[in-house]
Amino acid sequence: QADQDNPAIPSLVFSQWFASVYEPDYTTAPVIQITNQPVALTELIEGSISGSLSVTATSTAGALTYQWHVNTANSNSGGSAIPSANQASFPIPTSLIAGNYFYYCVLTAGVRQVTSNVAQVTVTGD
Repeated sequence: QADQDNPAIPSLVFSQWFASVYEPDYTTAPVIQITNQPVALTELIEGSISGSLSVTATSTAGALTYQWHVNTANSNSGGSAIPSANQASFPIPTSLIAGNYFYYCVLTAGVRQVTSNVAQVTVTGD
């Protein structure tokens, strides 16, 4: 009988079999390549904001998902996910007041995630 309690079968045989059957093969994980990073917008005026940020990417796994984040610091980690901002393009909120805002996008395909560069949005008073 082939089970792990059979002393005639080394435990290594079972652990290797288990790994080959149940553990994912990360060597064939999808590759995400960002081809166009979001670009900073620094000439926005409070009260007349328009424009959007966008990211372009390819994936060997096909479908990509997008999640835009906003951060209080110039960093592409630790930000807050923006509800419903799940497309390649993100319209700049027209309600922003004067200040600096930092946006980035997390792209996912299969088990792989890639994070874009930060795009700073600067809004000046009217």
